[in-house]
Amino acid sequence: MQPRDAESPPPSSFEAWPTTPAREALPQAAAALDAAERQGRPQEICRALTRLARCYCALGAVSAAEEALREALRQACCMADIEAQADLLCQLAQASCLRAEQLAPEDHAAARAALERARDQAFEASRRACESADPRRGARIMLGIASVLDRCGDHDDATAITARARQLLGDARSQ
Repeated sequence: MQPRDAESPPPSSFEAWPTTPAREALPQAAAALDAAERQGRPQEICRALTRLARCYCALGAVSAAEEALREALRQACCMADIEAQADLLCQLAQASCLRAEQLAPEDHAAARAALERARDQAFEASRRACESADPRRGARIMLGIASVLDRCGDHDDATAITARARQLLGDARSQ
């Protein structure tokens, strides 16, 4: 991602956004990203990009959130952090679901494409969550994935992933 000046908001519609906690947090998130990029700290860059994406989602700028999450995922892949990758893929799938909901009234084909992206991201997140060293974190990610799949209409897969998350939690308790 390009460094962002904390004083200049990225989307052109920023001034039209109502004053909300997310709008107030956006410049702070952008400043944190700039600082992390200057310091060259990939973990901090991931965190800052995730904060930025959450602000964008809360403000309805879901495509900007998706872009930030994709960049955070690239950083996590460079660090070979499988748990962060799974978590980011789950968040990206959630953002893709939101994007599909935004697009549905105007562009059914684009909404379907966003849902397909969400499904693909959710299944990839599931695969990586199963590799997690922390079964509780893996289970939490899997529950998020199940929620995404349920929103996509994949109820059977959502049920199966929920069962897998419960199994992971059971395994964690027995350790």
